[in-house]
Amino acid sequence: MQLANEDALAKNDRLVGAMIDSLETEGHAAVSARSLALTAGTPVSSIYYHFGNLEQLSHATFREILARTARWMQDQLTQLPIKNADPRALAPVMAAVIDDWCTDQRALAFGWRECQLLAGRNPAYLIYCREWTELWSHFWRDICARCGMADAGTLTAQYCEGESLLHLIRWRRAIDRACLTESCEGWVRWMHGSLAAEGPWRRFAREEAERTRPQTQPLDAAGEAIAYAAADLVAEGGLGNLTHRAVAARADVTLGFVSYKFRTRDALLRAAFDAIYRRVVPPESSTAWQPHQAGLWSDQPHDGEAPEPMLRAIDDMIVAAARDSNLAIFASQLRYLRGQTSGRVLAAKLERPVSPLDAALFSSLGMGQARALIGTSAAEQYRTREENLDIILERIGG
Repeated sequence: MQLANEDALAKNDRLVGAMIDSLETEGHAAVSARSLALTAGTPVSSIYYHFGNLEQLSHATFREILARTARWMQDQLTQLPIKNADPRALAPVMAAVIDDWCTDQRALAFGWRECQLLAGRNPAYLIYCREWTELWSHFWRDICARCGMADAGTLTAQYCEGESLLHLIRWRRAIDRACLTESCEGWVRWMHGSLAAEGPWRRFAREEAERTRPQTQPLDAAGEAIAYAAADLVAEGGLGNLTHRAVAARADVTLGFVSYKFRTRDALLRAAFDAIYRRVVPPESSTAWQPHQAGLWSDQPHDGEAPEPMLRAIDDMIVAAARDSNLAIFASQLRYLRGQTSGRVLAAKLERPVSPLDAALFSSLGMGQARALIGTSAAEQYRTREENLDIILERIGG
């Protein structure tokens, strides 16, 4: 009996481990019972015998990811002094922890992001988001307190939530790490009441991203309609929704016509992502901004649940670009050309110019807050972001 129980536990562990690996390499939408069983080295029937179905295995996996994350956080904290009380210590610790999470704990980081994407579309997974938000917030409040900046803990947790999502994207490893340090130094300047100047590495990365920004081939009207239909499908149901057949049905054209315009799924995916990016991020030359483009920093409450479909699609885009080398063309622009709309909003609120780094910090904070508020009502989202915006403006607006 004991051997049977041990064998069952071993198979459970292998299946959960296989799911974690698959979330990193393929994403939840691509996971199948057959592929998981092959990775785990168990029969397909083991999934149904031990977990009931694939969805219950997903729930078990996200519980395990949270448990492993809690152990990782505790290990990080045990390496730090109980109290440093020197605020200069915060920025390098922030950068080191985010980098470790996105590098050495990369499978957990991807698994968690996949859970957030699911929770934005399926309320059954919201329980893990709430547990994660509490775990992540407590972790960063503890770190900030040890650096003599306890009052910055909650906002820092939200900023690090957004920044760690972007740090999953790999562009040029050494430069990415240097830019992360400069970003964290800028955040600490914010917490001390000053705007942040753009450092040399972030300036280089931004200019290089602009110089090498992919020039997409212009599409005719029919191609544009197909691209936006594909973008809508990703926004509504994630990457698993994106097939040539589904896009043809949404665009009201034949399957053959979609296949003629976009011969491979990668080509269709790139077109969808380009359409998503153009919908969410206005042209740099634009001086106007729309509430849906500003995301969490809109002047009006959003209708419906957060995050909005196109902002969810940006999350899909970031995670996919971090995972798939075929989407590497988006890596530098997602990391280093972001914050255009956020920067305009921040400058308008402060009534003075802000640097590209200030805009990026504001963008990361908004991204983090959006994820912390998944599943809450529109009124709660609006109230929370207005309170946090007032705190930020009070800190850096003097």
